[in-house]
Amino acid sequence: MKNIKISIILPNYNSDRYIGETIKSVLKQNYKLWELIIIDDNSKDNSIKIINNFVKKDKRVKLIKLKNNFGPAYARNQGLNAARGEYISFIDSDDIWKKNKLRFQLEFM
Repeated sequence: MKNIKISIILPNYNSDRYIGETIKSVLKQNYKLWELIIIDDNSKDNSIKIINNFVKKDKRVKLIKLKNNFGPAYARNQGLNAARGEYISFIDSDDIWKKNKLRFQLEFM
């Protein structure tokens, strides 16, 4: 399989209850050439603290913090603007991926 970078767009708003498990499911992917762009939509909970722990540990995890709450569509568009991958994948802040999700989709395409 050709080395193709995938940009994963993850909007977040007050999801400290789930965001850690969501990020872990991306980190466990058996396809490793990706960037995870998390766009925080001005959360008021502990989301930023949790996300920053992952940003410090893995350079593929990036955080964009919005100064105001604009909603998930705006957040996704900000992620698209920052994306550097050849393909885009979206994940919500309360989703969990199986470890072969990216590889399976890439092979299918």
